[in-house]
Amino acid sequence: MNCEDAHELAAASSRKIGLTELALVEAHLRQCAECREASQAHQSPPPPEHAASLAVVRARLDALRAA
Repeated sequence: MNCEDAHELAAASSRKIGLTELALVEAHLRQCAECREASQAHQSPPPPEHAASLAVVRARLDALRAA
């Protein structure tokens, strides 16, 4: 995912996006300081129905990075 992809998904955040897209955006934000700073001004928590699944995805990504 590049900055343009992340910006397009962030612009679409008014609609629900899937967990895969959300995980990709979050991964990009961890790597790109410019996008991370821009998103912090518009950040809102994930929808409640995604919170538990997103936690699982984050844990798996962290485990893969640690391996």
